[in-house]
Amino acid sequence: MAKDILLLCGAIRERQKQKNYQASVTPCKNCETLGVNGYGYCSDCYKAIIRENDTMMQLQEENQKIINSGLPLTDYDAEKGNKELLELVENNKDKSLFIASKSSGLCKTRTLIHVAKSRLKEGAIIKFFIVSALLREIAALFSYDLKEADKLIKNLCRIDLLILDDLGKEKLTDRAGESFFEIIAFRELEKKPTWITSNFSGEVLGQKLGERGDFFKRRIKDSYLIKILGP
Repeated sequence: MAKDILLLCGAIRERQKQKNYQASVTPCKNCETLGVNGYGYCSDCYKAIIRENDTMMQLQEENQKIINSGLPLTDYDAEKGNKELLELVENNKDKSLFIASKSSGLCKTRTLIHVAKSRLKEGAIIKFFIVSALLREIAALFSYDLKEADKLIKNLCRIDLLILDDLGKEKLTDRAGESFFEIIAFRELEKKPTWITSNFSGEVLGQKLGERGDFFKRRIKDSYLIKILGP
């Protein structure tokens, strides 16, 4: 029995020697350096592949966070953007902001998106909505699932940052509009920052918002940092 065990151990050692020899003379699939692991790569190439894979996974996680937030994946071009506005938003990113202009193309939305993405990387929970799309979504939920509508509204009241783009495009007079103002008021009470863009301001915006226009203008005046772009 003992002799059989010794013979078996010797055979195993001999097989291991052959395996090590084969590994030492097998070229890496990437750089052809001799000596590979079980995946066919040398130690340096294998470590590089692991690092690259980790980087790709991190990028995928970041992109998924952006998708979940509703923010566009395309990034801000700082060279073509409004540097003054970018600095203002970055220096006041924990405050509620109302940024308006009489025309489009002044980088309001792109600037907010750019700064919001940096906050996502810091772990903030963010949602981005074009106001008209948000109103349609709330109205649709009210029509067939009140629980889901209530869940969405509560979620938007509590998240770290809410971005509402293109306010004033349509009047806020129905039930969805009332919910919109409830979200604004609740976030103000909880000191949760809300960033709003619009192509209207002052009396014109008040008229666009209907019967609650005066209420909203007071909220903006009392609780938001206001920036009007252009003439």
